[in-house]
Amino acid sequence: MTFGDMMAAWTFAIFSLAILSYLWKLNYVYKIAETFAVGSLLAHTFVNTWTGSIEGICLNPLMAGDVIRIIPLIFGLLAFTRLSRRYAWISRYPTALLAGVGTGVMFGATFDAQILTQLAMTAQGFIDRDFFSAAVILVGVFATLTYFIYTQEHTGALGISARLGRIFAMFSFGMNYAAELIWYVTLVVGIMIRLVDLWIKGAILGM
Repeated sequence: MTFGDMMAAWTFAIFSLAILSYLWKLNYVYKIAETFAVGSLLAHTFVNTWTGSIEGICLNPLMAGDVIRIIPLIFGLLAFTRLSRRYAWISRYPTALLAGVGTGVMFGATFDAQILTQLAMTAQGFIDRDFFSAAVILVGVFATLTYFIYTQEHTGALGISARLGRIFAMFSFGMNYAAELIWYVTLVVGIMIRLVDLWIKGAILGM
């Protein structure tokens, strides 16, 4: 291993073990590693934002003659008036614009991903002639929707459908939680394997 590889292996090992020390209890070693992680993330985000958004999208095209790019630059600079008590009210305009555009974009993406795509997947079973799976999905969708009807008491047919919907919801939450847990376990296993291969075998034993 080169000297740079050795330093990278030891840095990775020290910070990985420092973060994993939280499993024992909250301690100063973990806090120091957490501070370094947050600081490096902020620095990385700042550099990427400057080079990708400010220079790449705004300043460079503006210098090339695309004068329309001065509008987002002005709105971005107006956001910093928040630092002044006297002119802080001006920052409401770029904030409102950003919130409005963000809400519109997210609404379209969310409507497409969580409603239209889900409806298409619900009908896909009937198109593929997998009627059993399609029927289970269809019943689960409508039963789960009835569980979230709060304007009417869950009695009679609505009560039966709501209880069935709760069962479907619990299955969904349980599988999502299991998938999330498996992902984190896989992440920890990957860190352990990398510690053994890169740090113990490579940096310490020189294998």
